[in-house]
Amino acid sequence: MPYIGNQGANRFVAPKAASVFSGDGSDTTFTLDHAVSSDEDILVSVDGVIQEPSVAYAVSNGTTLTFTAAPSNNSGNNIFVYYLFRTVGTVGHPSNQALSATTGTFSGNIVIPDAGNIGSASDTDAMSISSGGVVTFSQTPVGTTNFVKVSGTTSTGTAQATDLTALTIDLPVTTDFEYLKLILRLRAETTAEQYWHMLVRNDATNGYLTGASDYIYMAHGGYLNTGAGSGGAHAFGDTNGISYIRYGGGFSGDGSEEEELFYLDLDIYNTVGTDRGPRFYGHRQAENRSTDEWTYADITTGIVTSNIQVDQIKFVLSGGAEFSNFGHTLYKVTR
Repeated sequence: MPYIGNQGANRFVAPKAASVFSGDGSDTTFTLDHAVSSDEDILVSVDGVIQEPSVAYAVSNGTTLTFTAAPSNNSGNNIFVYYLFRTVGTVGHPSNQALSATTGTFSGNIVIPDAGNIGSASDTDAMSISSGGVVTFSQTPVGTTNFVKVSGTTSTGTAQATDLTALTIDLPVTTDFEYLKLILRLRAETTAEQYWHMLVRNDATNGYLTGASDYIYMAHGGYLNTGAGSGGAHAFGDTNGISYIRYGGGFSGDGSEEEELFYLDLDIYNTVGTDRGPRFYGHRQAENRSTDEWTYADITTGIVTSNIQVDQIKFVLSGGAEFSNFGHTLYKVTR
């Protein structure tokens, strides 16, 4: 009956049950006829004496039998190797070819080339690792909050800029983040009673908002010096002529300069909408250095008029006094 394919074997050959070798008193290595996985997979006899596995001999690379001491040169085949178990069907994968598998378990490290990528079939460079070990993701990781620094420097105990009359910080107007986080630390260089103000700039007009109704709603904490006024006051831009967001009440010093410290941790939702404009939520704390008093505002809120996007914010003191910047950092935040 005709068939398609190679002709079947007309006989079957049984694998050898043993191998024999002749010692010469100097050689210690011999090649086995069958590959084995461990020293205990064979029974070795030299001059009729059974040898102890891993002590008198060892097997490497599956087929290389190595004796600790060279077998004697007695006449004839004086080395007998009986195969108790043998490796069957083992295939070594070529190192220069691609490997495809459904799952895998590795007992050691996984190493990729410098600047190599790890990804999926649709996104082959989802994660790249530089030669220095820096990991870069092509997409935002899901399930964790991701902070990406936009600008600024880390706050320190030393002023990074002094004699400022304004501090401007550019805000990105892209849509690749959920909100912005700004952390800053300022110190007033005055003893006069003044206020910390923040103004915002409209990206479309490139002008700062200063009109009485530009800030729909704002709230600020108490005075920096708690004895100078009450806290928790609220004001509405439409009725009170508010043309800025105020983050601190008035303060008065004791005659020394560089007296008042001002910290702000601000979350900025800089989205355009018909119902609500950009929003600023945060936490403010301030220290009166003369009395060592601290005041806090757990919720500091400002909502800017709708249908604009803010591309820059500016901090000033209400009377135009100078101040120092001890560091500010702006982050993009995604989830």
